[in-house]
Amino acid sequence: MPHEQLGTSALRQVRLGGAKHCYLAKSPWLEALLFDRSLLGSSFSRLCLQSVQAMVAHFAEELSDPSDVAELVLLSKGIQYRLGDAMENALGYRPQTNFLAASRRQVAGAEVTVEIDYASLDAPAGTIVIGDTVASGETVCTALDYYLRHHRLNRVLLVSIAGSTVGAARIGRFCAEREIELTIVYGLAAFGLAANGFDLSFLHPDTICEDVYKDRAAEVFEELPISAVGWDFGSQVQAIDKYRALCWVEARYWGLEKSELFSVAKQPTLRHQIEREHAAYQEKFPDISALLADST
Repeated sequence: MPHEQLGTSALRQVRLGGAKHCYLAKSPWLEALLFDRSLLGSSFSRLCLQSVQAMVAHFAEELSDPSDVAELVLLSKGIQYRLGDAMENALGYRPQTNFLAASRRQVAGAEVTVEIDYASLDAPAGTIVIGDTVASGETVCTALDYYLRHHRLNRVLLVSIAGSTVGAARIGRFCAEREIELTIVYGLAAFGLAANGFDLSFLHPDTICEDVYKDRAAEVFEELPISAVGWDFGSQVQAIDKYRALCWVEARYWGLEKSELFSVAKQPTLRHQIEREHAAYQEKFPDISALLADST
């Protein structure tokens, strides 16, 4: 069993669908990360590392054998979880690393089509640790299915700064059917997944979290079910101009163009900055070109 309390970081167990070993983590770093949509660059990256480091420290006993533990990095945004650094700092060793590049081809609410574009699975292990933001859960299931075609797998520890109830249930079913022991640890909440397949909000009716976080979210997010992590988690450091552009679209989507919540927003000038996430906002803005700064 993981440690329930380590300094200012705590875990509580919850039941999410068929996934039996699920935990919600809370820490000052997760709170800082999930209630501030203006974080960019080093500030965002540092909080990701601190959050994940605290989360994995609770599982020191489960991850005590470096010879049978490896990381599976889901490219590209899984890089921002910095699991290797987090485990080295918290557990005293850096895990061997596998890579999979998965891309979403189609998004329709919780139904997503995912394809594997690249794989490097040179470090097989019985226990795989994954750091990824979970919406539908299809990316993780597709990645694990691909891994299983090449290597055996006994246990999975999934660390997610922001993850959905829908995703946990889907991944839980996948692992149960293959007799894989699954442990999920989410940051602060198990979020309800919005109909657009992107928004992970504290104020979604299906979100499971402490009441204090719902109260805080009502104030920070102006009582609207706005995503705590935006529409492309990790772009805050990996593609800052893209994140700014998506924030601008979000601000228009919610009618909050003058809100300080989206203080880093900047109108997009290039279609590719916001095109991949069109499913998140296409109901209100079917024409991407009309959103571009140079469209007039």
